[in-house]
Amino acid sequence: MYIARDFPLLLHEWIANELPDQASFAQTARSLAARGAPPLEKWVRLVEDVCRFSPEPAVGLQIGARVRLEHTGPLGHLLVSARNFGELIDTYCSLEKWFYGEPWVERRLGDTYIELSWSPRDLDSRWCEQLHMAALLTVFRMACPDGARLVSADMTASARNELQHYERFFACPVRFGQKALILRFPSDAMRVPVDPTVPALRRSNRVRRRVLAGSHLPQTSFIRHAQEAILRRLPERSASVGNIAADLCLSSRTFQRRLAEDGLSFRILMEVLRQRRADGLLADTSLSVQEVAFLVGYSEHSTFSHAYRQWTGSPPQQRRARQNGANSQVTTKGHGYDTP
Repeated sequence: MYIARDFPLLLHEWIANELPDQASFAQTARSLAARGAPPLEKWVRLVEDVCRFSPEPAVGLQIGARVRLEHTGPLGHLLVSARNFGELIDTYCSLEKWFYGEPWVERRLGDTYIELSWSPRDLDSRWCEQLHMAALLTVFRMACPDGARLVSADMTASARNELQHYERFFACPVRFGQKALILRFPSDAMRVPVDPTVPALRRSNRVRRRVLAGSHLPQTSFIRHAQEAILRRLPERSASVGNIAADLCLSSRTFQRRLAEDGLSFRILMEVLRQRRADGLLADTSLSVQEVAFLVGYSEHSTFSHAYRQWTGSPPQQRRARQNGANSQVTTKGHGYDTP
């Protein structure tokens, strides 16, 4: 198993601030990030080594609480499509399944709560357990503060005199020595709306707005709603005529007729949005080209590259190189550059 390639940068930043005399650990963390998605066993070993040097209790919680969406790969670009906390959880679960190639997290719906559960697998480290659960909950809290309120949490590790630190961070009762990691949220939290203008999602929302505004498509209310529905479904590759029509409370035939009235077909609308979305995401160098492919609805890097070459005449790597070159020139001239 692997972890997100930018996650070691979170650890690097924490080491630089809290353990400045441990430069070798900081360099190892940066090297892991530079090599792409690092193997889980190397990540666990590094976290264990770093945390042993810290005199602070529950240090994994402290590190995880400093997460930013830039550390989480494509997650920020996905969360901006979620309309409520329930969709936000669905989005995270879909990304985790894509990243690991199989579902690790399990969702269970109770009468009054929904729980996310993870078997320990290779994450057999109290500090990694703290870090990963804290990071995930922090992301949820950044994206939907009113929805990300826990009923209870289960940890597989023992408390080790750190109970007050766990309960202060999770703001709920915490059980230890359990068979799985579990976060439980009240079922009514699933309907809490996500505000895409919150600071954590502002950057991703800006990319999204540019896709919608710059697509040169008819700017009718119907087309705008169709575009929003397609962008929500692209990563899970479920943006079919039937699904988008259902999202808009239309039959498939009526949906396609309405598109034709605006001079469009579903295929053209999909390709325009995919290209515009890909262009904006390629400007974000924290994303790999494979992650960009996932975000625009392609399961294979090669299939995305072929499609992008058909749209633009050049492969996505070349587009990224041109954008990076242009950005460097702007910076050299002394002007501020606002990355899409």
